[in-house]
Amino acid sequence: MPRLFKFGNEAISCFPVWVQLRYVPLDMWNAKSFGKICSIIGKPIHMDKMTTQKERVTYARCLVEIDMTKEIKHTVKVNLNFSGEGIYEQPIFYENLPRFCTHCRTMGHTKEGCKVNKAAKPTEVVTEKGKETEAAAAEFNDQTGTSGAGTKNRKSVGMGDKENKGRERAKRNH
Repeated sequence: MPRLFKFGNEAISCFPVWVQLRYVPLDMWNAKSFGKICSIIGKPIHMDKMTTQKERVTYARCLVEIDMTKEIKHTVKVNLNFSGEGIYEQPIFYENLPRFCTHCRTMGHTKEGCKVNKAAKPTEVVTEKGKETEAAAAEFNDQTGTSGAGTKNRKSVGMGDKENKGRERAKRNH
């Protein structure tokens, strides 16, 4: 057995989250029904005391282990054959869902705020003498249908008017 425990780089994607099941028909207010509903969205762990003792019937509150890499469901279809009503769509409300990035599989931010995701996209950068980078020129060419020739005299991408005028003046003076 190793003397020291070493943490690996394994991604953790399952988190316990409290969910609220609102508008549950009273016919379904039991642990078995809540277990079936919660097992569709994750792994049921626990029900709070007010739910088990039916002290609050406005909503049931259950702790569910949810895999954040999978799609988060906000409704679940439930068969109500025992009451003759057919299919019922049960809304799911999550309390304090953790911020989890599905792109880099890291907790603490979402896919929209992911630095790894933004780094993968080509950015427009100005090089020396005000020339555009190849990525910016290619993007412009795709939009206008022109080739790479003739991009030398265009304004620099990402520069304000003041900076462009200063660069043009400097070119004329040389």
